[in-house]
Amino acid sequence: MALVDQNTLSAQDAFQVRVMMALLNYVQGTVLAETTNEVQAVSIGGGTPASGAFVLSGGPLLANQVTVAFNDTAPGLQAKITAQLAEGATCQCLGGPLPGTPISATFTGTLADLPQVLMAASGSTLNAGTPAVTRTTAGVGAFRHAERLNLGSRVLESPEKYKVRFAQAVTTDAAVMAAFAGGGNQQAAVTDAHIATAVAAVYNSFLGA
Repeated sequence: MALVDQNTLSAQDAFQVRVMMALLNYVQGTVLAETTNEVQAVSIGGGTPASGAFVLSGGPLLANQVTVAFNDTAPGLQAKITAQLAEGATCQCLGGPLPGTPISATFTGTLADLPQVLMAASGSTLNAGTPAVTRTTAGVGAFRHAERLNLGSRVLESPEKYKVRFAQAVTTDAAVMAAFAGGGNQQAAVTDAHIATAVAAVYNSFLGA
């Protein structure tokens, strides 16, 4: 009987439209929002140096190091960091100059949309203050992120192509079918929240489809 109920529900055009709207909302509100680059801030606190430098290491720099002057600028630090990153990786720096204003480093290129290990500040020769690196925005490391974005782009380009397929997949969700059966086989018993939760649950199963 469950399979009959699934076929009955998934064949309803109104239900297919509701699933398609939930799918579009999920892609636009969740999948596209996963494109967040890692941002780390380089600062000097606890004093205002007039001379000296410190070293950045670790994180996206891997085994390389960058020497940061007490009064470095955003363009200057961007050039230093980018020069020490792996091929294809880039860094965009804003803010500064040190020591009064922190410089934010956003990691892009092959480092885009990925979590990064926090860089470390050490080897200070500053005559005042303490250098530090803090994470201001965590890069997103969603499961199979690139594939999720690829599927999302295809859904937005041709939503009708995925309407029936997702409707069929959503009717395999236990909560959806429990609501459908509990409502006397009325589609209205399946709430938008039921559909949205089911769409999110089955999305990854459509990667590469």
